Amino acid sequence: MEASSISNTKLRIISALGMLVIVAVSVSLGRGTALALIGLVGLLVVDEFIVNFLEFTRRHIGYVIAQTSFIVGYVIFLVISIVLIG
Repeated sequence: MEASSISNTKLRIISALGMLVIVAVSVSLGRGTALALIGLVGLLVVDEFIVNFLEFTRRHIGYVIAQTSFIVGYVIFLVISIVLIG
């Protein structure tokens, strides 16, 4: 089946299932891998939302601000979790 013949809804469902598999595998591989891959999935979710729902280009200032905010927030979360949990 060609990619152009798949509806947007089916493509989003497949994408969500793929991200779910990534999270499940990362959790089974350990804490460090899980945190890294969950951060990656978070970036993909933010990208999906901004590009497809808000219809911004990846060069739009709103896209850059949103991705940067996510990265900064996630790094702060990682630092706090390392300090508190060890």
